[in-house]
Amino acid sequence: MRHRSTVLLGIVFTACLGGCTQYQTVDVFVVGLQSAEGSPLEQRIRVDLRIQNPNDAPISARGMQIRLDVNGARLARGVSDAAFTIPRLGETTTSIVATTSLFDLAKQMIALSGTQSFQYVLEGDVFVDGGGILGGLGRSVKFRSEGEFKPGAAVNQKRPAALN
Repeated sequence: MRHRSTVLLGIVFTACLGGCTQYQTVDVFVVGLQSAEGSPLEQRIRVDLRIQNPNDAPISARGMQIRLDVNGARLARGVSDAAFTIPRLGETTTSIVATTSLFDLAKQMIALSGTQSFQYVLEGDVFVDGGGILGGLGRSVKFRSEGEFKPGAAVNQKRPAALN
C-alpha cells in the first residue's frame, strides 16, 4: 500500500511540474484570407496565421482550432491536425481552413453594407505536444487577437491577449 502511495505521489508531482511550467503565451496574427472550395450553402476560407513564440524553448504543436468573429458575430470556425514547430524566440506561419455557412456570410454582408470598417476577433487554441516548454499531456494554449480592418488601409491589430 505504501508503495502505491509513493508511486501515485510521484505521478502527481511530475504532472504538476509539467503543468506548472512558467511561459509566455504565443501571439497569433491573421496575415491572409483566401477563398477555398465551397458549395452553395457553405463557404470555406483559408486563414493564414503568423504565430510568434516569445519563449526561450521551441513549442511543438499538434494542431489548432480557431473561431473568427466579425463585428461581434461568428463568421467562421476551423480545425486542423497539422503539426508544426514554433522555434524558440521565433515565429512560423501556418494555415487553417475555416468554414462558414451561407446564412452566417449573408448576415455579415448585410451588417457590413455601408460600413467603412469592421472589428474582428480571432480566438482559439494551439494544441501542444506533451513534452517541451509547456509540459503535460493534451495541453493547449489559448489565444485571442483582435483588430479593426479598414478597406484600403493597413489592418489595425491590437496586441493579442492571452487567455490562460
